[in-house]
Amino acid sequence: MLPSAFSMTTDTTYLVHLCFGSNCTFAGSRKLLHVLEEEIAALGIADQVTVVPTTCRNRCDWAPSMNVLPGNICYNDLDADAIRRIARDHLAAGVIVDEYVFRPPPPPVPTHGRRVFTFDPNAFRPKDE
Repeated sequence: MLPSAFSMTTDTTYLVHLCFGSNCTFAGSRKLLHVLEEEIAALGIADQVTVVPTTCRNRCDWAPSMNVLPGNICYNDLDADAIRRIARDHLAAGVIVDEYVFRPPPPPVPTHGRRVFTFDPNAFRPKDE
């Protein structure tokens, strides 16, 4: 059991996970952390928001990535302007910034005319004669 100092809860309104995985870091998440912290301070909401740099969020193709809890709102393709807007609209006013919400890409559409094959393992077994 973890000591109480390692509690997984927070007394703030929002918990923000900013990805510091390798792709997000390469895409600028470390600089965005400073932008986020400055904007939170400027808005006067530091007592309502806990920001935690985290490991990979598994959305590397859409880096940098950030999650806002509660609600597990996933934001992607972030830049400094997006961070400021999310801080102002979501963290200060409670309005999700739909423009940056992650939406998984649709599944691949089969190519027209593509044949569907089924595998029959019996086709590879020797026949009894």
